[in-house]
Amino acid sequence: MAPDWDLVSKLVFPIITAIVVAAIGKRMENRPKLVTYMAHAAGFTLPPAQGPLLTTAGAEPKSQNDALTPPTGAPGAQVHVHSIIVRNTGKKTAFNVRLGHNVQIAHYVIEPRIQHESKTTEAGGWEIIVPALVPNEQIMVSYLYFPPLTWHQINAYTKSDEGIARYLNVFPTPQPPRWIVAGLVSVFYIGVLAITYAAVTSVQWIFAVTHSMGLAK
Repeated sequence: MAPDWDLVSKLVFPIITAIVVAAIGKRMENRPKLVTYMAHAAGFTLPPAQGPLLTTAGAEPKSQNDALTPPTGAPGAQVHVHSIIVRNTGKKTAFNVRLGHNVQIAHYVIEPRIQHESKTTEAGGWEIIVPALVPNEQIMVSYLYFPPLTWHQINAYTKSDEGIARYLNVFPTPQPPRWIVAGLVSVFYIGVLAITYAAVTSVQWIFAVTHSMGLAK
């Protein structure tokens, strides 16, 4: 008895397609995924330093407050600050995470406090190197510096041994519940199976019509 190839194709093709799509999706997800984005940037003008005024010989300040009041119009120091977030959203650990900079910043802090090192590069830049970021781990690096330097002149790149980080222009949105994610993934695979089944059925219909027209002639 000859096999019913029509039935075999309808059963086998969707299964093969689902296996291939699942394997590709698993391979793409099962790796580190670094993302980075700007947390905030700001500038501050500090008040003038408080100190006694210089007086001429023989002149006495009118009061103790006058001796501690800076001269009118004395400029205050300006400082700039900004922070960036680096997060591993993948399923594997990212090793040797490098934060590249165009210039070296003397005052910076990493939160939470983790082991890291900083060094200058051969090209004249400066790097902060974090040994590893496990899945879903994130760090915030905050910088303090002075004009005329601004935030867009500092950071150059973020990468790890596994690849370059993706820069986000907006803040990440809250993650939906796991059951919603599972439902969306299920709908996606059902759609793939439906499209595959429709494609196979269409090819079989075209083949049957063509074969019937050939017999009619």
